[in-house]
Amino acid sequence: MALTTGARIVPLYILGARRVWLYGEWRVRPGEVTAVLGTPVSLEGRSLEERAIIVAELGACRSTAKNRLLHTICSGAFRSHHS
Repeated sequence: MALTTGARIVPLYILGARRVWLYGEWRVRPGEVTAVLGTPVSLEGRSLEERAIIVAELGACRSTAKNRLLHTICSGAFRSHHS
């Protein structure tokens, strides 16, 4: 859809979802989940033939967002809304 409309895709990394929503279960358990939005990737002028390249770019953006989140948590700069 984004390729058809030229919309940007915003990569998203979610940390902690597996602890609160187990595979195959409908029930969500109490707990914290952190979401980090990556840098939007423009698809303007891109074609369906570039699909594999676009997926790789989005994967790199997601990895960058994940690393940024983990660095923030490990450095002690992360504060949850419960702090």
